[in-house]
Amino acid sequence: MIVSQRDSRWGSIKVGSGEGTISQVGCTITSLGYLVGLTPDKVNERMNAVGGYSTNLVIWGKTQEAIGVTCYRYYGWDNQKVLDAISANGAALGQVDAKAIGGTGKHWVVMTGNKMCQDPWTGTERPTSDFSFTGYTTVVFDKSKMDNYVNDNIYRDYDLTNKESMKVCVDDHIKIAEGFYVEKNLYESVKGQFTSLTSQNEDLSKKLGDTTASLTTANAALKTTQESLAKELASQHDWAEVATKAQGERDKYRDFAELVLSSLEDDLKITTGSSTKEERLQVILDTTMSSMDLDKKYQGIIKELETENKQLLIMTKPIAEMTVGEIIIQLIRSILGK
Repeated sequence: MIVSQRDSRWGSIKVGSGEGTISQVGCTITSLGYLVGLTPDKVNERMNAVGGYSTNLVIWGKTQEAIGVTCYRYYGWDNQKVLDAISANGAALGQVDAKAIGGTGKHWVVMTGNKMCQDPWTGTERPTSDFSFTGYTTVVFDKSKMDNYVNDNIYRDYDLTNKESMKVCVDDHIKIAEGFYVEKNLYESVKGQFTSLTSQNEDLSKKLGDTTASLTTANAALKTTQESLAKELASQHDWAEVATKAQGERDKYRDFAELVLSSLEDDLKITTGSSTKEERLQVILDTTMSSMDLDKKYQGIIKELETENKQLLIMTKPIAEMTVGEIIIQLIRSILGK
């Protein structure tokens, strides 16, 4: 007996790349599945695998590759050719007006002879007189597979008082048991792979966490380094300004030192006998240091003379502002009365 396309076990599965489900548009694949003992969800999987749909319409030339059924599609009805196909191959697919099942458009059924057909909409055998046929498809397939569903979810009604029926029952249950064994092994294999993947995922998650923590630490260290560099650069910039300013001051005092050097040479009438500034300065320094005691002595004498001899008032500036040479000249003038 054909299964129903509206069965809850597969009715909600989408057909091809369209939005229609097996319950809505799966009459063709349900009919094809009846011929090879495959439920419509299995036929759908295999058709999808070979690109067997144009949206959700079956590409007839792909059925041989998908499920081993060769189809020849005819538009229009020829009753004799359909009967010949059923006689030669055991079945043919008939296209009918969907009004018979309360729908619109077209619907497919499996014609098996004796004016009967398998209707995938109801999952039952019905008289061909229930339908208005508009086209057909002849099919070549392995007759031994017709109605011999291998899906573990399909169960037959067995007559346990009939020896042949009991044999079929045993054979079916052996197939079911074999299927469960295969599925159990597959389950164990998949479970093992899943456990392995879970373990790998945990390891990767831990490594990712460690890496993230390391990156966070490195980023913090980098930020600290960047801040230190920024401060150092700012400090260097400040020191550069100070150095520039100091250089300017040094240049200014170098010029002033040149003036003082020349003044001392002129005032003290010192001949250094050298052309380098360092040697000249050393001679002047030595001469000045050796005359400091005399300088102090003469300054004391001049202060005494200032109070006694008003002629010293002719000096043009305070003694504190005068050079040693000027003081000596003024002292000589006072002594000579000039």
